[in-house]
Amino acid sequence: SVGKFKPTKAHFFVKFLDNKGLLQLYLTECIDKMMDLTGLDYEKIVHVFGSYEGATCSGCGYIHNAMDL
Repeated sequence: SVGKFKPTKAHFFVKFLDNKGLLQLYLTECIDKMMDLTGLDYEKIVHVFGSYEGATCSGCGYIHNAMDL
């Protein structure tokens, strides 16, 4: 959850580019998952440093849910 914060015009501009067919992939260093709130297809978002959603084991690759941590 991102709490009281909301996506900015810059976040929605990325979604606009996607709607126009101009976005192939969106790489982000942000871990707040704010882009998810714009409706951008999750398949197009790459969270370079991960997200609040969970954690991935660097040894085996298992993805842990945030609620389990």
